[in-house]
Amino acid sequence: MKLYLVFALFPCCILAGEQIDRTVDVSSSEQIKIENQDGNIEIKAWDKRAFSIKGELDDRALGYELEQKSGQTHFRVNMPKSGKYSKPHGSNLVMYVPLQSLIRFNGVNVNVVISEVQGGSRIETINGNIKANDLAGDIRLETVNGNIDGQKLNGDIRYRTVNGNIDDVNSQGELRFDSVNGEIKTQSQARSLKAENVNGEMDLALQQVERVSINTVNGDIVLEVHELMPRARIAIETVSGSASLTLPSDISAKIDVDAHAGGRIKNAFNEVAVKKAKYGPSSSLTIEQAGSDGKIELDTISGHLTLKKR
Repeated sequence: MKLYLVFALFPCCILAGEQIDRTVDVSSSEQIKIENQDGNIEIKAWDKRAFSIKGELDDRALGYELEQKSGQTHFRVNMPKSGKYSKPHGSNLVMYVPLQSLIRFNGVNVNVVISEVQGGSRIETINGNIKANDLAGDIRLETVNGNIDGQKLNGDIRYRTVNGNIDDVNSQGELRFDSVNGEIKTQSQARSLKAENVNGEMDLALQQVERVSINTVNGDIVLEVHELMPRARIAIETVSGSASLTLPSDISAKIDVDAHAGGRIKNAFNEVAVKKAKYGPSSSLTIEQAGSDGKIELDTISGHLTLKKR
């Protein structure tokens, strides 16, 4: 059996700001890496075994490179390494990729819109926003000084922001949020969620829950659960922040709530009383509901915890 390795390099020296219109054949599951500084990039999936780029390069661009080797395609806009320039126009490009391709994007000062890619998407930008729609597979969306909007994502999903907000709608699979100085919102069907936040609010609505882990420092959490799966686990920890958890009335779970260093607990779920510690500014609440095969733990240092019933 013979193995063929194909290598192709397409160096293109063009005038700054000139239009680009290129299409190359690729495999249906091609790994496509895209690098661009400044501008707006839109990535769309289609049912062709081809990678297409159309649009206009940055006014300062020195050209672009399009390289193919062994099932991998690399597209890069070449920019000056140093020097002082006027405010850039930025590249404005629309790219089409195969449905099952794996997309990796890296950029600075770039807004990215990506849709319908099913083979996995890893998008990283600085000083830019990300909009993602109808993606599947291993999904990583990361930005600094920007917002992320995700809709209909399905798979192993991870959002990460610094100084930006996250808005997730109709996601499925496993969901993770990491945020500093930003708000997190989700209306999700994901059964597994992990969230870590510093200096921000979280507003989370989940349909069917198996595993939830949430940590915040100087932030507030609002979590509403519509259904608790058998042997589900929920753990919420706050430092100098409040948490409100709303649960169905018919759950089967043991609930332990603890507040330390002056934290407070409010039970609006049932009539069980909150117990105050004999010594020290602490309080606790324990509820054993139905068969208690699930486990729910809430813990705070210098924060407020509220338990509610749907």
